Amino acid sequence: MLDDDLAPEDFDPAEAVGELKDKIDSIKWRLDSWEAHAQALDENWLKPLAARRKSILGKAEKLREYVAFVMRRDSIQTLPGHAFRVDLRAYESIEALSAPTANEALAYRPYVKTTISYAWDKKALKPALKSGEMAEFAKIQTSYSPKFEVKK
Repeated sequence: MLDDDLAPEDFDPAEAVGELKDKIDSIKWRLDSWEAHAQALDENWLKPLAARRKSILGKAEKLREYVAFVMRRDSIQTLPGHAFRVDLRAYESIEALSAPTANEALAYRPYVKTTISYAWDKKALKPALKSGEMAEFAKIQTSYSPKFEVKK
């Protein structure tokens, strides 16, 4: 019925399904199948690959740290290899020991970035919108999705 190999942009549900009322059970089976397949890909492939990637990058970082440690310990600035050379470079960064307080932000204004953000509390806003208030700031949007139920 529905081709698994089509890209989402090439998949036309109207063309693949045809008459909807005759295909409810097939559509439900296909939805479940695709969702289970996607979950299996995530569990069996993506998560293990992401964990492997993280492990490999962690080992690479430890090796870099070890090379820098030995070079610093032995006061070596450069080491030649056959194809590469390694140079010990120093990079400075700032480690903040604590977040600035409001008083420190005022006292040390040039050194503190002040950011303010606002967001609507959608949960609190919904009853006000339903009663007709606050309509100039937001609106209730309705989306539709099919829900498959077992016939009794």
